[in-house]
Amino acid sequence: MVSRKAVAVLLMVHVAVMLASQTEAFVPIFTHSELQRIREKERNKGQKKSLIVQQRSEEVGPLDPVEPTEEEENEVIK
Repeated sequence: MVSRKAVAVLLMVHVAVMLASQTEAFVPIFTHSELQRIREKERNKGQKKSLIVQQRSEEVGPLDPVEPTEEEENEVIK
C-alpha cells in the first residue's frame, strides 16, 4: 500500500496544479489608461478608413445609373 506521505505529496501536487491551471498569471503590459488610448486610436483609424472610402465613392460617383429626365426620354422616343 502507498504510504501516507506519498498520498499527501501527490494531493499537494494535484492541488497546486489545479490552482495553477485556474490562475492565468497575467501580468498586464499596458495600464488601463494605455489600453483605452490604444482602443481610441484603433477606432479613429477605422473612422478615417471609412471616411476615405466614402470620399472615394463620392469622387467616382454613385454606382446606380442616373435615371434619365423626361426631356431625355422624349428625345429617345423621337
